[in-house]
Amino acid sequence: MSETGARKDGPASSSPGHGIWHRRNGRHYDDSFLLLLFNPNGTFAGTLRVNQNIELDASGDSWNSNDTSQVIDANGNDVTSVISSCATSVGTRFE
Repeated sequence: MSETGARKDGPASSSPGHGIWHRRNGRHYDDSFLLLLFNPNGTFAGTLRVNQNIELDASGDSWNSNDTSQVIDANGNDVTSVISSCATSVGTRFE
């Protein structure tokens, strides 16, 4: 899977996300993706790993998820507790 999201620091603050997903059961899916983070001067700042627990609605045209994340700085330190690590997401199919 791939992800490109809007970032408050601008698109140069991170790479697109790349990861995997699988169907857990019924309309429930799990995914995990990793993206690279960059400082304003373009140097490597670390990585962000996002895990999503996704549920499709009955139509299969939209979904909700509960997300958690882990942030590792450029020195390999887990700094998740310093940065918000929970979110919710929504999506809608487009044609």
